[in-house]
Amino acid sequence: MRILRCAAVLLSCCCFQVLAQTPIVVVSDFDDRSRKGLNLGHKVREEITDILVQLPHVQIVERMRMDKIIEEMNFSQSAYVDASTAAEFGKKAGASLVIFGSVANASYSAQQRDSFSLTEGKTKVKRGVSKVNINVQVVDVETNETIFSKSVQGSATGDATEAAVIPLAVSDAVENIAPDLEGQFPIKGYVIKKERQDKAYVVYLDAGANFGLEAGREVLIYGEGETLVHPVTNEILSSSKGKLLGKAKVLEVSEKYSTATMRKNDFRKVEIAMTFEIAPRKKNDSVKAVKGLLDTLGFN
Repeated sequence: MRILRCAAVLLSCCCFQVLAQTPIVVVSDFDDRSRKGLNLGHKVREEITDILVQLPHVQIVERMRMDKIIEEMNFSQSAYVDASTAAEFGKKAGASLVIFGSVANASYSAQQRDSFSLTEGKTKVKRGVSKVNINVQVVDVETNETIFSKSVQGSATGDATEAAVIPLAVSDAVENIAPDLEGQFPIKGYVIKKERQDKAYVVYLDAGANFGLEAGREVLIYGEGETLVHPVTNEILSSSKGKLLGKAKVLEVSEKYSTATMRKNDFRKVEIAMTFEIAPRKKNDSVKAVKGLLDTLGFN
């Protein structure tokens, strides 16, 4: 048993590079088909980039590098109409994934509504309503395959003009798709220790603040999966996660590791060197995290 456990830990060390690979991502300007002249495609790109920047294990290709490649290739970002053309640009940028898409059906309507104040009495107030649809695709550069595609709608209301309310609807659409996007880049790692602390059942994870982990995040722990190893070179050709054994909740976060608590029955199933993934944030949490960071840095 001890030999098998040592072998499992050794295998986990060999596999760690697979789990810890840093995806390099191009986020393009989205094709703005709204005909509103508000540069909504650029806004979508900026807000999606803000979300991905929150994931320390994801590397974003800088805009300056993208512009240089576009110039060299005489390539327009509006040419991102399918997986093939997006992958072509991604290869030139040295990326593994490309995120692109479009903004469509940006509508706006205004109504006059009654308002009352002590100083002005009854007045008419202009109330604007906007709805916007965005389509987001994620393409694997190596295979030219679309690994994620989804269309979402955002809406907003406000006592403002079309130019002010429509961008708010775009932000709402990005907020709606943020958890799905974050789910394409899960934090992965291994259980490195388990112990009972008083009445708590605690597991130690080999990811911490260095991966942007935060207290309260949900952890999914999996049993042993299937790993395909080359018999001559010992290169790991592929690996798959096993059966979901249980869930845990991150309790404390250190620089390079964290602890999480879980239920007794799930705790009993967990062994050292089993893999975990951090579950995607729930709706609204991703955008709140971005806004919180910007507040901390003094940008708001």
